Amino acid sequence: MDALPERTDDQWTEIVERLTHHAACLIVRHTWRGLRLAQGGSVPGGVDPADLAANAIIDVIARRRNWNQEAYPDFLDFLRSVVDSQVSHLVECLENRVVRRIPAPTDEGKTTFDVAAPDPDPADVCVDQEALEQFRDALVKEIGDDTLVAELLSCLESGYTKPEDIATILSVKVKDVNNAKKRLQRKTTAVIKTTQPK
Repeated sequence: MDALPERTDDQWTEIVERLTHHAACLIVRHTWRGLRLAQGGSVPGGVDPADLAANAIIDVIARRRNWNQEAYPDFLDFLRSVVDSQVSHLVECLENRVVRRIPAPTDEGKTTFDVAAPDPDPADVCVDQEALEQFRDALVKEIGDDTLVAELLSCLESGYTKPEDIATILSVKVKDVNNAKKRLQRKTTAVIKTTQPK
């Protein structure tokens, strides 16, 4: 492991700027909770490119990441690899999974619904969750560049269902929301047709 290179203040400023730019490019390439940043996706923990650049440098200074000059003759290239690793970890972390809220049951006091159901097999739960995530990934792909439909999907997943509320959140007309809902329904139907077993 080689010592940290000597750099002037101006050189460090340039390193931080270029490293931040690299981090920004990486973040844009990935999906966050199933959505691109432009579609409303958010990086876990609210991490931004400047955070990633700073954390990479701190990790090297604190010797949590050791610069090997033989593998990375260019110090900036090494720092980029540290940022790559951080982004990869964020992409794969549990917090980056798509979370869906399940409404609480409202049938209290109805004896016909009081029969206890057996606990589901954990293996079945995992399979169902995986299938659900695959379906959502396919739906996001089908939505493509239709930004309003992507934003609508994000609102629906967050629990907003009234067109008026969604229109306020997205700063569009209710008519636009209703049209986007129709497009989302068509895209959902298209995905269902392609994912059904033959």
